[in-house]
Amino acid sequence: MKKIYCSRIEPTSTEGEYQLVEVNECECSEEWDGNVTGYVFNAIEDWDEYTLIENPDLGNIRHNVMVSGEGPENVVMLARKDGTPVEVYWA
Repeated sequence: MKKIYCSRIEPTSTEGEYQLVEVNECECSEEWDGNVTGYVFNAIEDWDEYTLIENPDLGNIRHNVMVSGEGPENVVMLARKDGTPVEVYWA
C-alpha cells in the first residue's frame, strides 16, 4: 500500500519561484494505494476555484523535501484557475 503525501506551495523571495512547506501524509491515503489523482478529486470540494495538473513541471518549485531515492511518483499539483500553484500531492 502506497501512502500519499502533500505539501503546501508558497512563493519564495525570488519572483516566479516557489517552495514546498510542511510535508504531511494525507489522511486515509493507504485506502487509495497510490492513486493520487483519485485522492485529490475526492478531497477537494470547490473545483470552481482550482484546477488539477498531473505530472507538472516542478522546475520553478524547490522540492528537495519531496525527493527520496528516485523521487516521487504520481505527482499531481493543485493550482488556482490563474495558474498559481497551491499544493502538490505524490505517492
